[in-house]
Amino acid sequence: MTETNISSFLPAQEARRLRDHRILQLYTLGPCSFIAVLMAGLDAWRGYIWVAAAALLLAFTLLAELIAIYRRWTALPAELSMMIAASLWIYGKFSAYGVEGVGWACALIAGLSLLSTARHGGLVAAPIIVVAITATWHILPIPSAVGSTVAIILCTVFTNVFRLSIGRDRKAMNRRRRRLDLLLRCSDIGSLEIDGNSIPYLSPRLCGMLGLPIEPTNDQRDFWKYLHPDHLDHMRSTFFHQLNEITEPFAYNSLQWVEYLLIKVDGSTLWVHTQAMRVSDEHGKFARYVSTFTDINRRVLAEFSLRETHMQVAMQAEELQRKHQQLAEAVRAREERERLARHDLKTPLNTIASIPQRMREIRLYSKEEESYLGAIEATAHRAVRMLKLQVDFYRMEDGRYEFSPEKVNLAEIAKKAVETFRAHARSKGVAIIFSNIDETLFADGDAMLCETIVENILRNAIEASPDGASVTLAITQTSRIGISVHNEGVVPPSMIGSFFHKYATSGKTGGQGLGSYSAWLMARAQGGDLKLQTSELHGTTVTLKLQRSLDEADRIDPYADFEVSIPMPISSVPMLKRILVVDDDDYNAMWLADALRTYAQVEIAINGRSAVDAVKRHRPDVIFMDLEMPVMNGFEALQNIRSYQKQSGQRPSQIVAFTAHDDSATQSRCLEEGFDSCVLKPLPRDQIPVIVTKLLQ
Repeated sequence: MTETNISSFLPAQEARRLRDHRILQLYTLGPCSFIAVLMAGLDAWRGYIWVAAAALLLAFTLLAELIAIYRRWTALPAELSMMIAASLWIYGKFSAYGVEGVGWACALIAGLSLLSTARHGGLVAAPIIVVAITATWHILPIPSAVGSTVAIILCTVFTNVFRLSIGRDRKAMNRRRRRLDLLLRCSDIGSLEIDGNSIPYLSPRLCGMLGLPIEPTNDQRDFWKYLHPDHLDHMRSTFFHQLNEITEPFAYNSLQWVEYLLIKVDGSTLWVHTQAMRVSDEHGKFARYVSTFTDINRRVLAEFSLRETHMQVAMQAEELQRKHQQLAEAVRAREERERLARHDLKTPLNTIASIPQRMREIRLYSKEEESYLGAIEATAHRAVRMLKLQVDFYRMEDGRYEFSPEKVNLAEIAKKAVETFRAHARSKGVAIIFSNIDETLFADGDAMLCETIVENILRNAIEASPDGASVTLAITQTSRIGISVHNEGVVPPSMIGSFFHKYATSGKTGGQGLGSYSAWLMARAQGGDLKLQTSELHGTTVTLKLQRSLDEADRIDPYADFEVSIPMPISSVPMLKRILVVDDDDYNAMWLADALRTYAQVEIAINGRSAVDAVKRHRPDVIFMDLEMPVMNGFEALQNIRSYQKQSGQRPSQIVAFTAHDDSATQSRCLEEGFDSCVLKPLPRDQIPVIVTKLLQ
């Protein structure tokens, strides 16, 4: 309801009550004046002319008051005239008819007391009472006068008691009405009332909600015209169904709440929440219908907006999910390409790394030749390590890295790192000092990761150390084994909190801030930690902490499956055994076949299909099977060989997966697919006797 409607609501209610009282007066004064005219005619017919004149005067004053009330003039002059005319007429009645005048006096007293306004009713009736009692005592005999006086007094008393009772009830009703009016003013709820004998009543609040005036016309009270077409038929059928129901007599049935759309006078729409009640008559039929209306337009619009937002979010989430799947597929494809690329690079690099050792077995080389072989071997191993670190680094960040601890000698790693960077230190005049390098202490870690970490922190220490200063390496032994690198430089205060953060760098041209971060990540991947201590007084120390290594008896050998309790001498292996080497790399196949010919007859196959054909020609006792080969890969060859040997009744061969992939997923898949075991390329030469002896038993 608007402020204007609220402020004018109570005056409108009061005006309605005054109008109803005025209508009652108009409907009563008209018949009274007509009766006065009839009485004037009767009195004239009986010969009481002056009584008839008083009756006509009374009729005239009644009509004057009727006109004053209708035209909303002040009624006081008419009421005073009516009081005089009524007094004369009552006196004339007593004079002409005697005791009969008592009835007319009582009727006038009651009528004027009840029909006049509250302020004037008593004043108008008072003179009539006085005239009537005076006439009674002057005209009637004493016994009749006493009875008439008592009758007039009792009529006056009863009339005023009745009038006071009505006034009290009216005041109580007015108080309740004002209380209800205040509640309606404080509430945002409109109401609609329908009964069987009148048109619908729309409360001022509902009129304000619909944009109607407080006092709508009968045509404007047609509520059905304000229902939205989408809800009109349903609401109409529901309403009439409820009205036609038969219930218990005088029942109050609360109906199910409904929310629907209304059309306001200006054409705009309004969502409302309605709660209705049906009142039954004494026969259980419809007697009254009351419905309340709450404006929920903002809530519904907010729900529509929220629903639209949810739909947009759902569509965006679906789009993000689709893009995520595409990205995941792209990542998987990239990882697969990188895995294949690493495999394609790792195999020839391992081959290159193994060639120097094979050449040393053939003959002795000069010191210069040996240096070249060592450089080739070291470079190949470094390239293999870089390939492995590339994939391991991503796995560490994603939490997918699987750490397999091994016994690591940190003293040897420190010495290798010093040899690598000695020339760089010498160029700055920096001395590298060993302190407490105990070669008997071992840690649980990954040798390649430890080498990378130590090289990283040593290189940083040399770069941060002042010219002519020193860098100290030491092995620390507490609850864990560690290696510390100290230099006399100081880390800037702004970098202390983010020293191991990704992309954190300061004062280093071309630095990307990945060295310290990757070293910290590799330390955490091994179950260890990397700590920084720096100050102006003591310089900077970076310490790698790892778990102590277990005793040798408690460690797990990666080739435990091939160990034998009593190693068999090579001469005891029967030479009738056959070994098939399957590899698409000619050198790998040649190198492994050459190493195995000491123990058995060896045949080479270049791919899986060739291996199947070789098995069909001669059953091998052992097959070393590469996994990734053209024409037919190792897994397909394995299934074909197993199927052929089962169908032909051939005793199954020992098939060993021979792969450069060192991840646990590949090894687990090999065992799940049916390989008897899995070994890594390149196969350590000192492990070949143990492996072959076990396989050929």
